Amino acid sequence: MPSHDVHNKYDMQVFNCAPGQFDWVHKLIDGPFPKMFGKEHRKILHDPEGVEAIRQLVTSMYGPFIGNMAATVAMHHISLDYPRTYFIQDGRLVKHKRVHKPHKKHTRRKNP
Repeated sequence: MPSHDVHNKYDMQVFNCAPGQFDWVHKLIDGPFPKMFGKEHRKILHDPEGVEAIRQLVTSMYGPFIGNMAATVAMHHISLDYPRTYFIQDGRLVKHKRVHKPHKKHTRRKNP
């Protein structure tokens, strides 16, 4: 699970913004839950409904442009938390269906 520093560095690369400019979104999506629930905090606001709730909250306070930006940053936050599970497609958070590769058969090495 990446720290907020990692999320902020990712934001700088993706959005070409100042360091920590969107840290408030990461704090909004995570809240106090990581300290309370550990990795289980991802069950709270880390889904498309959570992103939409953040969009609506921020839009009601600061307008649609900032609300949409907060939702986009939130989607990126989630995709960075779940690098193999979610991705962004057409501006939406989409769950990736994994196809598991068959495992190699384990063999014991014989001692010479």
